[in-house]
Amino acid sequence: MRTSTVLLVLATLLGTAQISADTFLDENWYLSPMISFIDDDKDRDVDDGLSGLHFAIGKELSAASSVELNTVFAFHSASGFDADQDQWGLGVDYIRRFTNTEYFKPYVLVGAGFISTISENPRRDDDSGFMASLGAGVLTPLNWFDLSLRTELRLRTDSSAGTNRDVMLSFGVQRSMKQRTTPVFDSDGDGVNDSEDRCEGTTGAKVDAYGCARK
Repeated sequence: MRTSTVLLVLATLLGTAQISADTFLDENWYLSPMISFIDDDKDRDVDDGLSGLHFAIGKELSAASSVELNTVFAFHSASGFDADQDQWGLGVDYIRRFTNTEYFKPYVLVGAGFISTISENPRRDDDSGFMASLGAGVLTPLNWFDLSLRTELRLRTDSSAGTNRDVMLSFGVQRSMKQRTTPVFDSDGDGVNDSEDRCEGTTGAKVDAYGCARK
């Protein structure tokens, strides 16, 4: 009796977890690649420029908010000998949108994560540390391929090589991963698509899988 009860509880929990996982994984995901112009902290001793890459995988939590897992890369050039620096990091951002209109979607974000700095200067040690960021941006939906233009301004602080504060202006796109649904045409309103409906004019009747009235 006790074993049967445990098995029943486990089966119920697994079923609930599977339903939750399917719902979480199947809805409202998007991808967002961007390039960034980075105004570097002066203490970093590198040149400003179009040197950053940002790739995010996000999920909409609601019509007004989403969470993103992102990877960041930066390839900082410097005029001095062996002074270039490369960076890579992983982070999580929370995004809050203020409006959800058809043409204009402004948002703010807060993020945190891990970042590593690799220096080509042998006198500087490679190091890793914490990063945090605040930012704002706007999405401009396009009319094809579920794409939106994305523009973002972000202030990022990282402690991987001292404490540095960089300003990042990013441009890119965001693509929704929602599956497109096939339009359903049900002219008699019986709940069966016209392409599969073998019996017309069954409005209000109880029908079988082929749209014919049940006897």
